[in-house]
Amino acid sequence: MNGYYRHYGGNPDEPIAWGVSSYDKLYNWTWFFNGYHAEHHFRPKVHWTRMEAFRDQILEQQRAAGVRVINPPHALGFLDPDLPPVSRPVRRRRMRRRPLESESAT
Repeated sequence: MNGYYRHYGGNPDEPIAWGVSSYDKLYNWTWFFNGYHAEHHFRPKVHWTRMEAFRDQILEQQRAAGVRVINPPHALGFLDPDLPPVSRPVRRRRMRRRPLESESAT
């Protein structure tokens, strides 16, 4: 669940918006600012102790790019009131293979 909601609703076409962030203070303090996930994807070499300051630097860029931010920690992302609808790829029905006449004769 944690990994799923770190990316659910992110924009794969916009590097600054690849990840989804959560700024819950207790979550970030406990898990080394893991909630700053969009920031991490944008600049993975920024040390976790500098994530908050880095976000302050790029905040306007993030807003312009539509970076998704959820209220709960990632593991509880399903509780976010603004979840986008699930977009699932259309799956083709798998057809069963019929045996050839030569196979059914044996």
